[in-house]
Amino acid sequence: MTIASIALAAIRAAVILGVALAALRLLARTSAATRRSVLVAAFGIVLALPIATAVLPALHLRGEVAPDTHALVATSAPDTIVEASPVATAPVIVPIAQAAPAANAPREATSVSPLALVVALWALGAVTVLARLGIGLSRARRIVRSARFVETLDIAGRPVEVRISSAIETPAVTGVLVPVILLPHDAETWTAERRRIVLAHELAHVANHDCLASAVAQLAVAMHWFDPLVWLAARRLRVERELAADDQVLDDGVLASSYAEHLLALATSQGDRRMPTGALAMAESSQVSVRIRALLAPHTRTPLGRARFALLGAGLALAALVACATPDRETAPAPPVETTSPAPTQAPAPSTTIDPRVQAVVEDEIERMNTEWSPCAAIVLVLDPHTGNVLAAGYRGGTETTAQLAAVRPMVAGSTIKPLVIAAALEDGVIKPTDRFDTSPDPRSTIVDVTPHATLDVGEILAVSSNVGLVRIFDKLGGAKLAAWGTRFHLASIPSTIASGSPGATVAIGNVSSTPLEIAAAFATLANGGVYHAPTFVPGRGDGERVVRAETAATVLALLEGVTGAQGTGKAARVDGVRVAGKTGTVHLGLGKDTSDYYSSFVGTAPLDNPRYVVFVGAETPRNGGTGGQVAAPVFGHLMARLLAR
Repeated sequence: MTIASIALAAIRAAVILGVALAALRLLARTSAATRRSVLVAAFGIVLALPIATAVLPALHLRGEVAPDTHALVATSAPDTIVEASPVATAPVIVPIAQAAPAANAPREATSVSPLALVVALWALGAVTVLARLGIGLSRARRIVRSARFVETLDIAGRPVEVRISSAIETPAVTGVLVPVILLPHDAETWTAERRRIVLAHELAHVANHDCLASAVAQLAVAMHWFDPLVWLAARRLRVERELAADDQVLDDGVLASSYAEHLLALATSQGDRRMPTGALAMAESSQVSVRIRALLAPHTRTPLGRARFALLGAGLALAALVACATPDRETAPAPPVETTSPAPTQAPAPSTTIDPRVQAVVEDEIERMNTEWSPCAAIVLVLDPHTGNVLAAGYRGGTETTAQLAAVRPMVAGSTIKPLVIAAALEDGVIKPTDRFDTSPDPRSTIVDVTPHATLDVGEILAVSSNVGLVRIFDKLGGAKLAAWGTRFHLASIPSTIASGSPGATVAIGNVSSTPLEIAAAFATLANGGVYHAPTFVPGRGDGERVVRAETAATVLALLEGVTGAQGTGKAARVDGVRVAGKTGTVHLGLGKDTSDYYSSFVGTAPLDNPRYVVFVGAETPRNGGTGGQVAAPVFGHLMARLLAR
């Protein structure tokens, strides 16, 4: 075993997981069960890779090794790390700069070899993850033993016990080999419909062997705990397995609206007691909003049918190829003796778009926001609108391990999507900036404004963030056009079909998932005169894509300047002597009993005459129910002032 072989094993696993995560995007319109199967297969392959590599014949790839070294410099460099790219769907290999030792420098004697240090560090992380899994399984088993037996159900000839326990607050299933359904102590007061729905959901987990699949995923996480992709894939598996079980409940004839109501009630009724790792909880607060949107989304769940066998075959073929791929180590010829002064060497190209100076400012400001508002998670992104380069990415809290992963975690977009709807309506010619709309409350609609307004023009609708005004604009644009514009602005979570009327209006006012990186890139499109550049953490500017006319982009930015005016929701984002355009967003997550459970954000650009930066600020559940204008806008203002002063 060498450090190079360890690095190569890590790269093999990263390739498998990267391909699986990329496949999920291609399978977005298929059933959740299909996507779950892809992730389970990927984790199984990752666990089997060491055995497959040892058993299968090697497939040699061309590479070179410099004389008297062991560093691979062509195909799979051991001096690399695998980072999750928010733009590409496969992992991006980013070289790590390493200083060469001085010639003839004496090697210091060490008592611990680098290989032993690497193995010890890996073992520490692996044991930590395995200990967490073992403790969770042990706790779940103790709960089962102390729970009161209720009945035994039969699923395909397999007996499944149902037990009631006062140690849990939400339904769950546990048992890797012998499954047991656990119900909370208040299950005896449930209606017959809720009991039927809960048991159908948990039996779906049993039929899918989800407890075993979860254990396999945790073993893979323990083996590759240092790789962000394995954590991202494990998180996606938790979501997809619940969505797959939800689909099976709906297939049993349960109405989606009724199921969503019971699911939300179960999620909000539980307290602070956490379910042990060895059990699969039915209604985790962190997932319930995504699941309810999926339940009520107007789309069909397309099964793969026979194509799943082709998908399985392709996956096994890829696994075999990755397991067999082994770099050749051909010794390079010694270089000729230099008789003249060597030519100056060119500095290596940077491996990331992150600007250390901008990053330092971002870290300072995000720390200030955390101190003042104590959000459970916060993210700040800075983009160059002319290239799509991510100049800085700061992140605190949450379950993600890096800012890159946090940047691609979907959140409800809220009012930050409103300028894009207006840009679409202006581009299609269905409204003009001077048009005025009646925004008085409509008693027939559930969409209202926090503060009622009368007649507003388009700029005023943005400045006060009028939901009713956006609905009036959406009525002119229509659901079909909004869906098409969602694709043009590269908002992947916007449905491909949007109905007109109330269902589509909720999308227009921001009741749709999107990622911070998508929202920032869409605003960068407006700041770049209507030309979109895919956001990236890796240097190398790609071709731009014209999304809207330059006149439309300039008009929307001018309207957004009013948001930072004296009457606007984002007035705290103003910068002295600089024209600023931006939009606030405040979304009630509704995940708990706290009515101040908000996601607060602001996205904007400056200076308006020649935009240099696009900044996104997001804070999840800030204290005291802080809004986007109170929490995120001031951070934008401080940050932009410091950046423009450099």
